[in-house]
Amino acid sequence: MVATNAHSAALDSLNFNASEAKIHSLKKPDEVFQNSCTREEIRRFLETEDEDQNNTYFITDYRTLQDARLIEESSRSSGAHIQA
Repeated sequence: MVATNAHSAALDSLNFNASEAKIHSLKKPDEVFQNSCTREEIRRFLETEDEDQNNTYFITDYRTLQDARLIEESSRSSGAHIQA
């Protein structure tokens, strides 16, 4: 069983329980980014986003959860848990 939590403006905390968690990462993110920038359409996209002052993110890793369950808690509550 894997458990993690994250903070949110709307809730005091979010807790996840899962049977399995994996982290997927690019092995050489700098190399992938540099190679991607050699493509004209990607360069145009990044330039346009920069000119429009939009934030652009290059995702280098992400997490997946198997059989995940979200448990919401509030420190203002009486300690009761809401399970979704």
